[in-house]
Amino acid sequence: MIHWSLIVSFMGVLVAALGAYCGWFLFPNMVDKKVEENVIIADGSEQYKRFVQLPQPLTFKVYIFNVTNAQRIQQGAIPIVEEIGPYVYRQYRRKKVKHFSRDGSKISYVQDQHFEFDEEASAPYTQSDRIVVLNMHMNAFLQVFEREITDIFQGFANRLNHRLNRTPGVRVLKRLMDRIRGKRKVNFLLLKSKQKFYEI
Repeated sequence: MIHWSLIVSFMGVLVAALGAYCGWFLFPNMVDKKVEENVIIADGSEQYKRFVQLPQPLTFKVYIFNVTNAQRIQQGAIPIVEEIGPYVYRQYRRKKVKHFSRDGSKISYVQDQHFEFDEEASAPYTQSDRIVVLNMHMNAFLQVFEREITDIFQGFANRLNHRLNRTPGVRVLKRLMDRIRGKRKVNFLLLKSKQKFYEI
């Protein structure tokens, strides 16, 4: 009886060691090798054909915020927008391979892509719809321009003020003006609850 339990114990240890070897070394290496075989893009392989041209086009959906009161905005009104879409396009990509690196790890290519409007998926929208949108390029330019001009003038005013403060006659004149006007020492006013705001 002891003889059989020793054999069963030995078999259990052997199966556990074999399972550990297969689970941690053999199978992961086999899987990595198979994945590498199916992922490497070699000239003439199935992956190469998929890399050069996708088997099916990509669907590209566009939603646009249409401005409904463009004329009134120019007179100062707040923009009213409505989301319209989707305008559905099919995107086709084709790569022209220039060359492979010597070790095959890098590919140099140029990609051409074009879009085809999908009328059926876009219905009821068509390519001839009239849409009014914000001119993003002009808006970005104006925001940058406004910020830069503000910085330029603020810097100019600071430099001018600094130079004037170094001039002795201007310092005396500023002190005199402060005394005439009565310069406030604090930025807050303390009021009694009975005072009216227009009396301040």
